Amino acid sequence: MTFDDVIQAVKAKPGQSFTGLGLRADGRYLRVFTVSSYEDDENNDCDPEWVSIQFEGGLLFSSSGEEDFYSLEDVPEVVQSLTYRPSASLPEVAGLCSEYVLHKVFPQLPDPEGIWGEQERRAFVVQVLAVAKESGFVTITGQA
Repeated sequence: MTFDDVIQAVKAKPGQSFTGLGLRADGRYLRVFTVSSYEDDENNDCDPEWVSIQFEGGLLFSSSGEEDFYSLEDVPEVVQSLTYRPSASLPEVAGLCSEYVLHKVFPQLPDPEGIWGEQERRAFVVQVLAVAKESGFVTITGQA
């Protein structure tokens, strides 16, 4: 689904959630965006301010990461270029390091738990890029 499709869906039926993944072209940085809306018990309509965009991301094989929240008014451009799937159809990935997110979404990838050396990490990145391109789900983004 496109970003516009997702916005229409979450406005039409509050309580839904959709996830999009953006992998940097070098395969070393993953962005996870989750678009959701919340039901308002007092009002059956879903106003745009009830649409939330959560971001989690970071370098692969790094223990540090980033997270943020956006509204429709301040959504980064990259969010609009991603392909989305219903979050319920994906494994739970919130709070995981980037390489573990990729392993959860694509279980055919090697378990990152056993990857220690730089050569193994490079091989993992090569596999990630191949699987991501083949999936039609992960959007390969620019270097920035």
